[in-house]
Amino acid sequence: MHAHAQGVFMLVLLAIMLLIVGKAAGPVVGGFFDEGGAVYAEPADDEDTVKEPESEPLTGDEIATLQRNLTTLGFDPGPVDGISGAKTKEAIAAAISEYALPVSSSNRHLLEYSTSLVAALNAADAADSDEAPLVDDGEPSEETTDDGTSSDTSTGQ
Repeated sequence: MHAHAQGVFMLVLLAIMLLIVGKAAGPVVGGFFDEGGAVYAEPADDEDTVKEPESEPLTGDEIATLQRNLTTLGFDPGPVDGISGAKTKEAIAAAISEYALPVSSSNRHLLEYSTSLVAALNAADAADSDEAPLVDDGEPSEETTDDGTSSDTSTGQ
């Protein structure tokens, strides 16, 4: 019987401690619960939320540039006419998938992305077509032939 009394005493003591902790913590965590006791979150203020800027629709010239870029990159947007027809839309969807862009990417984002890709390809092509590679000082480099002699690559000798 003595053990039973000790158990009841411990339970009463534990209940009192929980009430004290609950009263102390109530003002701190009370704001997270609604009247029914369920946890809830308040909606963020419109000023605090980060919004993606709304992109303006592409102009006809921008659509034509996008169509040229897509063609250069190996897609088939149809004729370069500045009109976003079915083939252009299919090519846009294929490019977004191919380049793993977010599905929500706007046409403006794809235009900027494809323009940077085409510029990089053009720069690489220009670098490949240079006859004499330049060293750090801006002078043509000399290459060593198989027999150990050097030849000036800028004159082709």
